[in-house]
Amino acid sequence: MEIGSPPARRSAACALRCSNEAPRQARGFTRAVLGHWGVTGQAEYEIRVIVSELVTNSVVHSASESTSLTITLLGRTVCLEVRDTGTWREHKPDPSGERGRGLSLVRQQATTSGVQRTLDGTRAWAQRVLTDDELPHQPRSDETQDQRGGRDDGGGTS
Repeated sequence: MEIGSPPARRSAACALRCSNEAPRQARGFTRAVLGHWGVTGQAEYEIRVIVSELVTNSVVHSASESTSLTITLLGRTVCLEVRDTGTWREHKPDPSGERGRGLSLVRQQATTSGVQRTLDGTRAWAQRVLTDDELPHQPRSDETQDQRGGRDDGGGTS
């Protein structure tokens, strides 16, 4: 493995009840997962926007009782997937600007995205490729060693 390269694959998922709280819960879950993986800053913010919009669409348009969110870090690509048991479709933006902009926001923030009807419902997905500056920090091998040559576990003196 090349030093500084992200892990080959990490994944996390959660199930959410379709309610007004689901987008907020999904954003919190996303922030925690990405933070754990070392994805922060503007990338983390943009990914949370994408998740919020995909989950909101599921809640508003699916008539499902629940929805699921899967976040996968595959190399330098963050893959997002929201699934529900409904069959919703993209709506044209409301002239008042109040509704209908969600998938447009997703397309602005994501590298690629889409909505697919499946036999079980609807799958909305997006991918966001991380730039070199946004990749999670991987410590060099010499950064994980203390001055005595042992591993630095942050536990103080032995």
